Amino acid sequence: MRKYKSEPKSSKKGQRLLLFVIIGSIFLMLSCNRVKNKGDITDISVPTDRQHDTVQAGEMYSPPLTGTVCSFMNCDTGRMIRFEQNEYFKLTAVDQGETHFMITDETGNVYYRVLNGALIESDSPQIIEILPAAQQKYRLRTENGEYIRDNDHGSHNTAVLAEDTNGDDISCYWYLTEEGKSQPIRIMPLGDSLTNGVDLSIPASAHTGYREILCSVIAAQDPSFRFVFVGSQRSGGSTKAGSPLLYRHEGHNAYVIRDIYHIDPYYGIFDNVEPWLCKYCPDVILLMIGTNDIMLTCHAFSEDVCQQLVSNWEMLVERLMLAVPQNGAVIAASVPPANISASFTSAVLTFNKQIRDCTAKLAEGQPSLIFTDVFSVITDHMTKESVFSWDGLHFNENGYRMIANQFAEALCTIPKQ
Repeated sequence: MRKYKSEPKSSKKGQRLLLFVIIGSIFLMLSCNRVKNKGDITDISVPTDRQHDTVQAGEMYSPPLTGTVCSFMNCDTGRMIRFEQNEYFKLTAVDQGETHFMITDETGNVYYRVLNGALIESDSPQIIEILPAAQQKYRLRTENGEYIRDNDHGSHNTAVLAEDTNGDDISCYWYLTEEGKSQPIRIMPLGDSLTNGVDLSIPASAHTGYREILCSVIAAQDPSFRFVFVGSQRSGGSTKAGSPLLYRHEGHNAYVIRDIYHIDPYYGIFDNVEPWLCKYCPDVILLMIGTNDIMLTCHAFSEDVCQQLVSNWEMLVERLMLAVPQNGAVIAASVPPANISASFTSAVLTFNKQIRDCTAKLAEGQPSLIFTDVFSVITDHMTKESVFSWDGLHFNENGYRMIANQFAEALCTIPKQ
């Protein structure tokens, strides 16, 4: 936000328990019925004759390995191992302990190996040791003792493979999914420094904002639910695979909705979002943006200014709606309050009313768009407890917890199609 330099372009217990149960059900519905290609994700309801294909809440998903045709999603980036357009491969055990495997095509006739960052066809098989880890993750170790990871290079959703002697980083861990089973869900937090999680009362290295809290809610409610927070930013929290909390995001300090100001460092989310969407292919987007726009315009805020901001916001939301699959969702939050000036608060109230109305219009026949009012929830608690960091603009843990709870409740409203 304004006070920070941007990075370069490029309830109660009962209520919470009930919320956790509902969240698990909704996430389970989200993850059902996914097929090979992300663009072909279909209905989130489970046909009667395929109930056995669904992982029930609380049931750890662990595919049988030998003879299985499965996919590999990286637990850090959410990107898939692919050969050309194929992302499902057959595993054939080469030892009685069934820990070492050949990776082939679905017929078992074409061998693959890792070379120069990619999976390539090979005349002879490469033997891969598949090591089960915590939270339904696996590590892939080559014959020379190195771990296969996604180094996050490139601009597409295919993992760029590298080998590393250190297998502790989350990028060395993979979700294996048997063909026909539920894929993990990719969730992209998108916005400015409030999504980044800036809190001036704690070290920058610990900035996780609402993301850590939301991850905790999901993991505590249903340890069997598989998800990945995706995005180009990896700030805050542990990147070790032993943690159930995944922190990637697209929260960019000082960013605005769209770059109409041409003032460094106020770059636009709309202007930069395309490569993030193409590379990380989110199923759910958690959008919270507009605070910096209001800060830049609130002292001369007018109907024309508001309409321009709302138009930019609408353009961004329409693009995001095209990016998520049919059974995914864009959850758009109102601009949260700030304790900085009366003109800011007045402008936020006007803008939030307009984007709420805009959401209602865009959501007609589009159940994938949901509005959540973080402004009202935080405002209702401001007189009861401290919610801001010392700058009055960013939040402390209390404030970010309220945002996390709002996003969690919004996830519960994703309709069953």
